[in-house]
Amino acid sequence: MTTLPIQCRLGGVVSLVILIGLGGCAGGASPSDATGTSAEQPELTASAEPSASVASGFECPPHGGQCLGPIVAGTYTTVTFEPPITYTVPDGWTNGEDLPGNFLLQLVDDPRYLGIYRDVAAPLECEEAPDTSAEPTVEGLTSWLTEHPGLVTTEPEAVTVGGLDGVFIDISLDLAWSMTCPFSDDPVVPFIIGGGLSSLHHVILPGFEERLYLLDFEGGNIAIEVGPEGDSLEEYLAEVMPIIDSLRFAANS
Repeated sequence: MTTLPIQCRLGGVVSLVILIGLGGCAGGASPSDATGTSAEQPELTASAEPSASVASGFECPPHGGQCLGPIVAGTYTTVTFEPPITYTVPDGWTNGEDLPGNFLLQLVDDPRYLGIYRDVAAPLECEEAPDTSAEPTVEGLTSWLTEHPGLVTTEPEAVTVGGLDGVFIDISLDLAWSMTCPFSDDPVVPFIIGGGLSSLHHVILPGFEERLYLLDFEGGNIAIEVGPEGDSLEEYLAEVMPIIDSLRFAANS
């Protein structure tokens, strides 16, 4: 496994989250620029499971916003993310981020992740900056991904998630791609970066495959990333699809 010198790790495995000018990270969650934290437990909305609750005494780390930490099976609604997301999970999951533009779910002690991000953009090669030639719309981002010479992608498929329309696409690194970045000795393609409310910079390394949902939202986008961290995408999709099917995005307040 290549060690990336400037990075955050999820569960000790390379997380594909590059830290260039971002805050530190801890506790298994990906980083963000937001500095807000909550020492109090946020209130949950009405749940389909009356037993739904957060871990007793849990305090979300600074980079996690108003996250819930380990949660029991039930239905929850985000406190900070815009628009609010209602989601249902079985036992064994933890919520590591609830920020205005970043939301993160993982199985406890599992580096794989389900991330949701507001208004993402295409990265400008290795830089911590957007590629302004790519429109930050579903159509623009899809075209950028499918036309990138370093990526192998599936045909984009139309989808509706949580009331929002868009596409999903599976992506991996082209074996012929040889370009590297300062933070990786191996070939690498940065494929998504935060914009506006979200804060992230994610890359694809050899042997990694991800699924990306790109959904239209108020002239911008909401991205859902299924990141198996080098493990089987198909097997991880079996874990997360019930959660994705449960998602509901409320109107922006």
